[in-house]
Amino acid sequence: MSKDLRIREVERIIEDLTARHPQRAAIPGSLLVQLRTVAPQNYLDVLRRLGPCEIAGDFQFLGLADLPGENALREVPRIALGVDWWLFAVSGTGDAWLTRQADGGRSDIAFLDHDEGPEATAKPMHLGFHQWLQLADLMAQVEDDADVPAESRSAEITGLLEALSGGLATRFPYAVS
Repeated sequence: MSKDLRIREVERIIEDLTARHPQRAAIPGSLLVQLRTVAPQNYLDVLRRLGPCEIAGDFQFLGLADLPGENALREVPRIALGVDWWLFAVSGTGDAWLTRQADGGRSDIAFLDHDEGPEATAKPMHLGFHQWLQLADLMAQVEDDADVPAESRSAEITGLLEALSGGLATRFPYAVS
């Protein structure tokens, strides 16, 4: 029997994830100084609570130990990792999710396609960090419902993507059908 897909409340998603992958750690001082210049507060709040975890296949949240290396070692000068953007999650294929502070302290999410190599640019998703968590959770629901192939639910998935952010179904970097 098929499960109903839904956009869940952010706090419930965070509670479920932290119960399975608790971090409960202070961010080291030098890293915190760097993060405060680029990363939004809502991301920092979750980072303190959540350890590294795969939310869905293309949504692998990085923990404190992996962050400096991922941000320092990627050669994408047009993005200015660690200055303009902060890489906070990866896919299983080398793509990455980026965040930064937007006007008024809001968060801004972008996608980095690793196939573009050093010339890669940040592709705006027009999502905040909490919306990204909802998107990752939605994709986890799709993956977890093995009874129904995603292809047969493309209209439902597209509708939920659009409910998260107008035009997201078009911007979303992965096929939903």
